[in-house]
Amino acid sequence: MYINEYEILIASPFDREYLVAEIYHKLLFAEINQEHGYLEIQIYPTSDQKFIVSLKEFVEAINAAKKHLQAKHVYMTAMNNITTLRKDSNKVCMLSGNISFGTISNNMLEINIQKGNFLKLPLENFLEILNSYIM
Repeated sequence: MYINEYEILIASPFDREYLVAEIYHKLLFAEINQEHGYLEIQIYPTSDQKFIVSLKEFVEAINAAKKHLQAKHVYMTAMNNITTLRKDSNKVCMLSGNISFGTISNNMLEINIQKGNFLKLPLENFLEILNSYIM
């Protein structure tokens, strides 16, 4: 399935008990899984450079992928581990623990994760923050 510039595949990887939604933006960009009783998003960098996408289109792709993973075993919500910090009136920084991983500015989402690493976030909390900045 395609949503905007994203391809979404529902997959059953050998290392997961439940189905996942893989979100591609040219390369594998994110995965939504349901392994811990809640929906979790893992964001993978595609290069060592910052990745900038349309905030609204990214949220639309996440919501489309999420619809295919609403299983009965998903019963709890993860604890909030995302903090937002306003750098100025037009720029919001997102932190996971003490690590800055993204910036929202002018309806664009900039994700900065070093290649070889990935970021795990509770999906509902992440979506709530992203939705609050869509204009």
